[in-house]
Amino acid sequence: MYMNKKLISKILAIGFAYLIFNIMMQLSSNPTGSGSSIAQSLKWLSFGVSERYGILTLICIAFMADSCIKRVL
Repeated sequence: MYMNKKLISKILAIGFAYLIFNIMMQLSSNPTGSGSSIAQSLKWLSFGVSERYGILTLICIAFMADSCIKRVL
């Protein structure tokens, strides 16, 4: 049972991070899936600093969501 909770929390955390990234992709004015829309959404996630910090922000969101979901389950 413990292993199932860990697996479920990781899957939900990855899904939550993907949902946030997808929302940011939809908010960009460029066609979804183009390189410029991906760069713009990652830049928005890092509050305008750089695209690589946007990736780190997504990783941090996934870790935080994982720990919160583990507490709920």
